Amino acid sequence: MSFSTITYALVNYVECHLENMNLKKMAESFGFSEIYLRELFYRNVNIPIMQYYKRRKMIASAFELLHSDKKVLTIALESGFSNPESYTRAFKKFFGMTPSRFRLERPLIVRRQLEAGVFSLECLNKRSDDIMLKENKHNTILYGIRKIEFGAYGSETAFPICVKAVSEYLGEDVSYAYIMAATGAAFRLVWNQDEWDLSNVDIYHALRESNDIYRYGANALGREFSFLERKEGTSRKEFIDFMKDTIAKGYPVIALGIIGPPEPCIVAGFESDGDVVMGWNFFQNDPQFATAVETMDNGYFRCGAW
Repeated sequence: MSFSTITYALVNYVECHLENMNLKKMAESFGFSEIYLRELFYRNVNIPIMQYYKRRKMIASAFELLHSDKKVLTIALESGFSNPESYTRAFKKFFGMTPSRFRLERPLIVRRQLEAGVFSLECLNKRSDDIMLKENKHNTILYGIRKIEFGAYGSETAFPICVKAVSEYLGEDVSYAYIMAATGAAFRLVWNQDEWDLSNVDIYHALRESNDIYRYGANALGREFSFLERKEGTSRKEFIDFMKDTIAKGYPVIALGIIGPPEPCIVAGFESDGDVVMGWNFFQNDPQFATAVETMDNGYFRCGAW
């Protein structure tokens, strides 16, 4: 695919509606007839729209097989199949193996650029860090990052939850317990041995140099670490440029705050040259903090007041 505004819009719409895409509603959103929409999609993306949609939805379901404890039946129903048998047949035709076998062998599903400005999950034989079409410095979004919320991975500790969600998206199959230990957050087990509890506020003070907790989180995944700290004189433009440069290359940003308290969140996209950001935040549905926040169709927050 080659970049164009219409291609970006078409691919973006499908990726944002994997759970419930309706061709009639899509055509209405673009102001086209269904026939013209099908022709337009095929002309720009080089694949029939419903074939593309089914492929994207199947890959999303495979990601759930790898990174959730959901039963195959649950994933089949969530993917729009009426029973696990029809899902298994479709899955085997697409991946060459049953869902159970896929979960056992754990093939690599990792983010890949689908179009300039659109990244999402793809099943690959090798890591896709070097696969780039063209950067889009005006609008870029990374689809497929799992939702972060208190209770995810059996934890209430925000930063390791963010690290785990990002690690899955980048194809790093590491355990949550490893991330807890590598970031220093597991020290909470000293006085509460029943669960990973409470929040980033405490782990921020676990080390002599507080920002080291974030560097250890990146290093735990074998990744480079960059950190932009808010100091006197640090401008909004510096934060925008930092996020744009990172996200345009297909990498999520873990940020503090954005919505509500200064807990970590995941910034997974930007619009309007960075003035508007999208992603996951622990407080995006909290009416106390989210009065200026929109919810996208795929669940991401969309916020310009940050």
